[in-house]
Amino acid sequence: MRTLSKISGIRLKGYIQFDYSPVKRDFYNFFRTFKPVEENTEDNHFYSPFFAKGDIIRMSDNYGDRINPLDSIYSQLKRSKYLYIRLEYDFTYAAVNEEYYTDNEFKYTIDKLEKACKGTDLYIAFMVSHFNQLVGKPAYLEKEHYHILLSKSRDTEQSIKKFLLQLKASNSNIQMYLMK
Repeated sequence: MRTLSKISGIRLKGYIQFDYSPVKRDFYNFFRTFKPVEENTEDNHFYSPFFAKGDIIRMSDNYGDRINPLDSIYSQLKRSKYLYIRLEYDFTYAAVNEEYYTDNEFKYTIDKLEKACKGTDLYIAFMVSHFNQLVGKPAYLEKEHYHILLSKSRDTEQSIKKFLLQLKASNSNIQMYLMK
């Protein structure tokens, strides 16, 4: 079974929103508290330096196990504005007819993002993956994606430019777009 990032033709598309203020309903989505039955959480992970000493945590199917980190992380992030990125896998040019392996994708992606943050005053304040193993699933399920909140700095424009240049240099299959 191939790793998602190793499937030929898959690209990453990032959608950026400036001045994002976290709201609780977004965190209910991030932690998949109202997910359809077809979606699972077993391949999903989350990270925040404000929870579990900054460890990467596998998301549980148990509702209660998702509410505790949701409340803890949201209480830390709700007073600030962030750079929000929705990073999704684009399957347009990839023939994905078999199951793929997603277990190390979160670590691989967070490493790329942290590397792109080096030399800027941006850091990852929160990140969560939403993986559904789309093969054989209903077409209405969302593409495999991440929700990412980056801290904002005083010199946001310069930091973001440097971050985007470094991210593009580390992964030529990524395209970034501005959200309206």
